[in-house]
Amino acid sequence: IKDTVLSSMHKTGYGLSGFNDNADGNGTAYTVEELFDNPGWIEAIGEIKTFFAQWTKTGDPDTPAPDEPITTPDGSASYTVSGSTAAIDKVDTDKLIVESNGKKSAELDLSNAGESVTEVSLPTDAVKTVSGSGAEKMTVKLPGASVSFDKKALSAIAAQSEGERVSLEVSIGDRNSLNTAQTNAVAKAKELSVIEVSLSSGNQKISDFNGGSVTIDVPFAWSMKGLLCAYYIDDSGNKSAIDVTYKNGVATLVLKHFSTYV
Repeated sequence: IKDTVLSSMHKTGYGLSGFNDNADGNGTAYTVEELFDNPGWIEAIGEIKTFFAQWTKTGDPDTPAPDEPITTPDGSASYTVSGSTAAIDKVDTDKLIVESNGKKSAELDLSNAGESVTEVSLPTDAVKTVSGSGAEKMTVKLPGASVSFDKKALSAIAAQSEGERVSLEVSIGDRNSLNTAQTNAVAKAKELSVIEVSLSSGNQKISDFNGGSVTIDVPFAWSMKGLLCAYYIDDSGNKSAIDVTYKNGVATLVLKHFSTYV
């Protein structure tokens, strides 16, 4: 059985690294030997267990694998990765838009696209369909951040998106990405992350959400010393405080527009 199963499993540009009992890889991990040669499975005879293959890029890890479509965990979208961009080509809005307790929402999970991915491009029609459905929010999960648009922000984005596609980019860096004025403005900060967020459609940048809000979750290594603060910072180094909370190594910021944040 082991040889039959393994011979049928292949993915271009990747090697089988093991298995996991959770599709996102965050459950219990098993090597090939642990899964197939574990005598403990005798006690599980009669039970149905599901395990998910875990893949690792072969060759140079910085070299993208050939353009092979990747499907989101819920099967609502498929995308390809090129460099730092995940391009969504197909969206099944019937699967994407879900309803719970009478409220609709949508989530595009690209958290397994690869650490180098900081941008997602998706069809404008998908954004407009989600907004038109009355969804309370739409969330886009990237490997390094999760971005959620509330109903009002989603409507504003749909109205301003004139191109065929919408692109969202979230880059997380350090103070080296700031200009001199910005660097001086945060000189006293002991622990600092710089978050650059942008949204565009066609040749138009979209930063105004018409009073709506966008929530962004980003990993942040905080020693828990001092006071955690978040600011919008303009090119002249002027800072405006924004709401931020912290839990389990993740900082959550509430944004009213897209720009540079620290």
